[in-house]
Amino acid sequence: MGVRTVFFDADGVLQHAAGDWADGFARCLGDPEPQRQRQFTEEILAIEASYLSRMGNAEATLRSLLARWNRGDCYEQIVAVMTAIHLQSDVLDIATALRRRGLTCFVASNQQPLRARFMSEQLGFATHFDGELYSCNLGFAKPDRRYFERALSTSGAEKATTLFIDDRAENVAAALDVGLQALQFDGRRGAAALTGHLADFGVNLD
Repeated sequence: MGVRTVFFDADGVLQHAAGDWADGFARCLGDPEPQRQRQFTEEILAIEASYLSRMGNAEATLRSLLARWNRGDCYEQIVAVMTAIHLQSDVLDIATALRRRGLTCFVASNQQPLRARFMSEQLGFATHFDGELYSCNLGFAKPDRRYFERALSTSGAEKATTLFIDDRAENVAAALDVGLQALQFDGRRGAAALTGHLADFGVNLD
């Protein structure tokens, strides 16, 4: 069967972090002790991970952590580090081209609520795609097969005609196991490379 729907992963395909989070967090902490920098980063990342598959007040949790570190005034700086994103604009253009040809396109990404909202509203994903399938909204994170099952149910897509694109092998393997078509692809390879891969799935943009 052909491809009618495309699920695009975000980090690694549509976008990349614009800087190293650990370095950014260390600057916000302002403490030269490497061990404290590592602990600070680990605690922030633990919050990030805890909200990947659930909604909730991630902002309050992060503010509470910063208060414990006596860095309550650093909230905006920390969020700025987490939302410093470089868009892979040529890959985004592929999604636009696919939609013009009648395919439906969704962003399918593991995200916590703060970052998901930023991507939806500030990066414009809410209007750039037919829908957004963020793990925090679906209740499961990739590579859990339940993420894909919930994504299919939410989007109304059929697994046999859905192509999932992700840069991580374990996520691609999980999608294939559920019954989707799947492609492992790093967005930094560019639109020309992606166009060639899409042709292999019978999707031609020429």
